[in-house]
Amino acid sequence: MYTIYPGSVIIFSTVLFAVLLIFIKEGVKSARALIIGVIISNVLLSALFGITSLQEIVLRSSTNGYLEKPVFILDYSYFMVGTIILLIDFILMVILYQFLMSKIKSNYYFFILFIALASVLIFDAFAFNILLKYHAPDFETSLIGHIIGKLVAAFIFSIILYLYIKYIDTEDKTTGLLSDHNRGIYAILRYRKKYKDLKLEKAQVEKKLVSQLEATLNKISDGFMSFDTHWCFTYINIKAGEFLGKKPKNLLGKHIWTEFPKSVGLPFYEAYQKADKTQTTQNLQEYHEGIDKWYEHRIYPSSNGLSIYFTDITEQKKLN
Repeated sequence: MYTIYPGSVIIFSTVLFAVLLIFIKEGVKSARALIIGVIISNVLLSALFGITSLQEIVLRSSTNGYLEKPVFILDYSYFMVGTIILLIDFILMVILYQFLMSKIKSNYYFFILFIALASVLIFDAFAFNILLKYHAPDFETSLIGHIIGKLVAAFIFSIILYLYIKYIDTEDKTTGLLSDHNRGIYAILRYRKKYKDLKLEKAQVEKKLVSQLEATLNKISDGFMSFDTHWCFTYINIKAGEFLGKKPKNLLGKHIWTEFPKSVGLPFYEAYQKADKTQTTQNLQEYHEGIDKWYEHRIYPSSNGLSIYFTDITEQKKLN
């Protein structure tokens, strides 16, 4: 004689059925929301039972033990282990469903549903009984009872789900049956990893573009440098480094007027300041006595700072 626990069979099977249905029709995000909701509700239910248990203890003490047994009894080891097993069930079912969808033709969709539900529910029966009732005298009868009950539940829910998808919810039927990139086999486990991978890929693309831009700017004959809104160097190409008489890497992050205090008050200083304050492009031709050369400065302001190109126009000035 085997004992079947209707509460355990119905509750666990119904929740798994609901998750599979939502996963098939709505995708990972909706299924994940339901899973999180179930876990949170279990934790809240556990806390509620704890509160009511304390209330009953107080009530028994105030009535001189009139209440011999508590009204609410919760075995926390059963409850927490059951919650953990349920979470594992969710993940296994999604993985198994996707695997079966990739290996079995959709013509046998009922069998895909049944195998997915039945396999996970049998795993659930073994996990629950081995972890919590392995040394109990009714271990064997409990295990077999759980297996029988959950196989029956898997069969019934598979029929319901199959009929619902095939004959009732006929809108966009193929979406629910086929695996796609939004329902990847490890999507529930890997959604954060995918997000991080996309961010990493974006960062790598941006780094590659910056590297290509730097390579281009270092090959041009003009000097180029840029500053942030605090007048600190954010980029200097090789030609600009030669003009300033310093290595570009040694100037990055440094304040231009602190590094070159003698430049304060010169015409190009005034032009830089005007471009920054008015947010208008400035052009300036200036003779630099120390190196005996003429340079044309083209200053482009933006909300992020200034970008400056300067060109050696000494030969042009000599011709004039």
